[in-house]
Amino acid sequence: MFNKSNKKETMKNTIVKWHNTNNYDLGCDIKDLEKLGFVNSSYHHDLAPSYEIESKLKIFFIDTSTEEMKAESQNCKFVINKIINKDDDLKHIYSTNNFKEVLRLVNFSNSLNNI
Repeated sequence: MFNKSNKKETMKNTIVKWHNTNNYDLGCDIKDLEKLGFVNSSYHHDLAPSYEIESKLKIFFIDTSTEEMKAESQNCKFVINKIINKDDDLKHIYSTNNFKEVLRLVNFSNSLNNI
Protein backbone atom coordinates (compact mmCIF):
# COMPACT_ATOMS: atom_id res chain seq x y z
CA MET A 1 0.00 0.00 0.00
CA PHE A 2 1.25 3.48 -0.86
CA ASN A 3 1.11 6.28 1.64
CA LYS A 4 -0.03 9.32 -0.32
CA SER A 5 0.65 12.72 1.12
CA ASN A 6 -1.67 15.61 0.41
CA LYS A 7 1.10 18.10 1.07
CA LYS A 8 1.51 20.56 -1.73
CA GLU A 9 5.07 21.19 -2.85
CA THR A 10 5.83 24.87 -2.49
CA MET A 11 8.72 26.57 -4.17
CA LYS A 12 10.44 29.57 -2.63
CA ASN A 13 11.32 32.05 -5.34
CA THR A 14 14.58 33.97 -5.14
CA ILE A 15 14.09 37.73 -4.84
CA VAL A 16 16.94 40.07 -5.85
CA LYS A 17 17.65 43.78 -6.23
CA TRP A 18 17.69 44.70 -9.92
CA HIS A 19 17.97 48.24 -11.27
CA ASN A 20 15.36 50.28 -9.38
CA THR A 21 13.54 47.29 -7.93
CA ASN A 22 14.36 45.78 -4.55
CA ASN A 23 12.05 42.80 -5.03
CA TYR A 24 12.74 41.39 -8.51
CA ASP A 25 11.29 37.87 -8.52
CA LEU A 26 13.45 35.40 -10.46
CA GLY A 27 10.46 33.03 -10.65
CA CYS A 28 12.40 30.10 -9.20
CA ASP A 29 14.67 29.04 -6.37
CA ILE A 30 18.03 29.93 -7.92
CA LYS A 31 19.72 27.26 -5.77
CA ASP A 32 18.30 24.67 -8.20
CA LEU A 33 20.48 26.13 -10.97
CA GLU A 34 23.47 26.78 -8.72
CA LYS A 35 23.50 23.07 -7.80
CA LEU A 36 23.98 22.38 -11.53
CA GLY A 37 26.94 24.78 -11.78
CA PHE A 38 25.23 28.01 -12.85
CA VAL A 39 26.68 31.32 -11.61
CA ASN A 40 25.36 34.85 -11.66
CA SER A 41 26.39 36.52 -14.93
CA SER A 42 24.27 39.68 -14.68
CA TYR A 43 25.66 42.98 -15.89
CA HIS A 44 24.30 46.32 -14.74
CA HIS A 45 23.40 47.31 -18.32
CA ASP A 46 21.37 44.12 -19.04
CA LEU A 47 17.60 44.34 -19.18
CA ALA A 48 17.27 41.36 -16.84
CA PRO A 49 19.35 39.29 -14.42
CA SER A 50 21.06 36.21 -15.85
CA TYR A 51 22.85 33.03 -14.81
CA GLU A 52 25.22 30.96 -16.96
CA ILE A 53 27.11 27.70 -16.87
CA GLU A 54 30.69 27.26 -18.09
CA SER A 55 30.22 29.66 -21.00
CA LYS A 56 27.69 27.23 -22.55
CA LEU A 57 24.19 28.37 -21.57
CA LYS A 58 22.86 31.68 -20.30
CA ILE A 59 19.39 32.06 -18.80
CA PHE A 60 17.71 35.46 -18.46
CA PHE A 61 14.97 35.97 -15.86
CA ILE A 62 12.44 38.33 -17.41
CA ASP A 63 9.90 40.49 -15.60
CA THR A 64 7.29 40.44 -18.35
CA SER A 65 5.16 43.09 -16.63
CA THR A 66 7.63 45.95 -17.19
CA GLU A 67 7.39 48.42 -20.04
CA GLU A 68 11.01 47.64 -21.00
CA MET A 69 10.22 43.98 -21.56
CA LYS A 70 6.95 44.69 -23.35
CA ALA A 71 8.90 46.99 -25.70
CA GLU A 72 11.35 44.10 -26.30
CA SER A 73 8.38 41.74 -26.98
CA GLN A 74 9.49 39.49 -24.13
CA ASN A 75 6.53 37.48 -22.88
CA CYS A 76 8.22 34.51 -21.14
CA LYS A 77 9.84 34.49 -17.71
CA PHE A 78 12.82 32.32 -18.68
CA VAL A 79 14.86 32.90 -21.84
CA ILE A 80 17.55 30.28 -22.52
CA ASN A 81 20.44 31.09 -24.85
CA LYS A 82 23.51 29.24 -26.07
CA ILE A 83 26.73 31.21 -25.59
CA ILE A 84 28.44 31.28 -28.98
CA ASN A 85 31.82 32.79 -28.10
CA LYS A 86 33.88 34.64 -25.49
CA ASP A 87 32.37 37.94 -26.66
CA ASP A 88 29.11 36.74 -25.10
CA ASP A 89 27.29 36.48 -28.43
CA LEU A 90 24.12 34.49 -27.83
CA LYS A 91 21.80 32.26 -29.84
CA HIS A 92 18.25 31.92 -28.54
CA ILE A 93 17.30 28.31 -27.79
CA TYR A 94 14.04 28.37 -25.88
CA SER A 95 11.66 30.58 -23.89
CA THR A 96 9.15 29.39 -21.32
CA ASN A 97 7.20 30.37 -18.22
CA ASN A 98 7.75 26.94 -16.65
CA PHE A 99 10.90 26.53 -14.54
CA LYS A 100 10.60 22.73 -14.62
CA GLU A 101 11.06 22.95 -18.40
CA VAL A 102 14.21 25.01 -17.82
CA LEU A 103 15.62 22.34 -15.52
CA ARG A 104 14.67 19.59 -17.97
CA LEU A 105 16.46 21.35 -20.84
CA VAL A 106 19.55 22.07 -18.71
CA ASN A 107 19.73 18.45 -17.55
CA PHE A 108 19.35 17.24 -21.14
CA SER A 109 22.12 19.58 -22.27
CA ASN A 110 24.38 18.32 -19.48
CA SER A 111 23.68 14.71 -20.46
CA LEU A 112 24.81 15.44 -24.04
CA ASN A 113 28.15 16.61 -22.70
CA ASN A 114 28.64 13.19 -21.13
CA ILE A 115 28.27 11.28 -24.40
